[in-house]
Amino acid sequence: MSKIPVKSVIYFEEAVFKTLAQKASYNNCTMSDLVNDAVKVQLQEDLADMEAFTTRADEENISYSELLKRLRL
Repeated sequence: MSKIPVKSVIYFEEAVFKTLAQKASYNNCTMSDLVNDAVKVQLQEDLADMEAFTTRADEENISYSELLKRLRL
């Protein structure tokens, strides 16, 4: 995967922007670094969710009321 940065424009709410700028300053990094890290974390979580869904695709489907009955065991 390429490490060459690609320019994009992102619009933040003012409070989010100010907080992100302060955090970047505190951590001695750029706002882009923080946004990239946050997006990567979210994409990893999405991948894990998709893998779990695929793994469990053949499991039995049960209704909510059936689930409650089974939990009362």
